[in-house]
Amino acid sequence: MEAKVDRATNTIDIQSDGVTRYYLFLSDAILDLTKVVKIKTNDREWTGKLPPVYATFLNCIQESGTLDYGGLYTVSFTVDVKREKKSGDSK
Repeated sequence: MEAKVDRATNTIDIQSDGVTRYYLFLSDAILDLTKVVKIKTNDREWTGKLPPVYATFLNCIQESGTLDYGGLYTVSFTVDVKREKKSGDSK
């Protein structure tokens, strides 16, 4: 997978091959979560709000066992990737 984040446009662009699902863990340090977020995966796009969730933040702290501020997040988001058939692919 390759990911590019553009905070100016509040966009994450993911290019993947062979990935069927991935998880994003986001904070205001990555994107402005008060605005609409755009997530592009290959040729598909999702646009919407991802408001911070206090319970997600608490869970993050409990799981990490430390206050490593660089690893703290307030949003977890699951993306299911539609698998594209390649020519000659029997699946």
